[in-house]
Amino acid sequence: MLGAEDLPLEIDKKTIRKVLMPADKGGKHGRIGIEQLQDLPKYLNDPIAVFQSKRGPGALLVMTEMVDADGDTVVAAVHVSKWKDRTKVNDIASVYGKDDKRFFAREIEGGRLRYIDKNKSRAWAKSAGLYLPGESDPSAAGKSLLSEEDLVKFTHKGL
Repeated sequence: MLGAEDLPLEIDKKTIRKVLMPADKGGKHGRIGIEQLQDLPKYLNDPIAVFQSKRGPGALLVMTEMVDADGDTVVAAVHVSKWKDRTKVNDIASVYGKDDKRFFAREIEGGRLRYIDKNKSRAWAKSAGLYLPGESDPSAAGKSLLSEEDLVKFTHKGL
């Protein structure tokens, strides 16, 4: 996954339960089906955008083209380079539809954008009826902004 070490991508049973079960049955979200969850790796490999999570440097928020049952953009919270059972993995901590479309603009304005596919982001913004602000300069924070060209390089190198 772009923005993280090339490690196995994992999601545990507890997280799957939390994603699939409706809130009234003890789950947290329940607006994503099992078929969608099975397709998640494809969407994570070619996201619209990746943001540095507010939770810290070891966490990313991946914006996908997937939508939940309410039509909300699905995001995945991924803890990168996490140790689980003596194995280092990229751990999917949560998957849910983000009902606040302005959230993504605020993340860009806040300087947390780490990767963007310009074509996908423009198409998403148009369909959402929003204007996404220009990508802030992450180099000011000592970070570089990755683009779809970097994704192609990443994919071809097998990293």
